[in-house]
Amino acid sequence: MLMPVISLQDIQDARKAIAPFVKFTPLTRSQFLSKLCGGDVWLKLENLQVTNSFKPRGAFNRLLHLNKEERRGIITASAGNHGQAVAYAAQKLKFPARIVVPKNTPKIKIDSIKEYDADLVLFGDTYD
Repeated sequence: MLMPVISLQDIQDARKAIAPFVKFTPLTRSQFLSKLCGGDVWLKLENLQVTNSFKPRGAFNRLLHLNKEERRGIITASAGNHGQAVAYAAQKLKFPARIVVPKNTPKIKIDSIKEYDADLVLFGDTYD
């Protein structure tokens, strides 16, 4: 299966679409990694997002492109961060969401998903 080519315009459109929902996070140069690698290494501080990861960017971009029928309900399987991001994005966009996580998901991840009022389902022993 061929993957679609993502253009610079696609990236710019996504950035504009998600801007109202995600934080602008800074870049910072890592002196340690730059020295270790022999070149400039910059870190994008996505840990400053509401959910402490980059995942809301993709979640918002996808949810913002759903058609009317698809907006009736979102479901995803996750081990934590993705589920939290989808729950957060769905809450902000007022879409119903069901997040399925393994029964052994850490309590902190479960509690984080619950903060966004998604329908949380604990199912199975592993993510697979």
